[in-house]
Amino acid sequence: MSYCWYCHWGWPEQNASIYDKYFGLLGESGLDYGPGHIVWADENFNTESIEWCIKNIDKYSENMTTQQKQYALEALQELLAIPEELRDPEPEHPDHYEPENYPPPQGMVMVRR
Repeated sequence: MSYCWYCHWGWPEQNASIYDKYFGLLGESGLDYGPGHIVWADENFNTESIEWCIKNIDKYSENMTTQQKQYALEALQELLAIPEELRDPEPEHPDHYEPENYPPPQGMVMVRR
């Protein structure tokens, strides 16, 4: 049984495409443990979380090269450019023990990570 909405349904295809693109440039450490960790690793695709990561990118990129930091910023900016209803379809208050009862919008392509 899955208890995580994104674990059960996957990510919106656009989010997964951005992650995959920048994974090739930054790897897991640059995305999941870098300045965008609360977005990518914790699956917080809401506008507030992305904007917070962008605002605080210098604070959490001290171990990155200038180019890596730029890639991390670009990944977050590309994600932010997607309308929130498409990048963050998780229901407001899903039952985390039964995410199968809260499907994504009809026709939305989801990609399991």
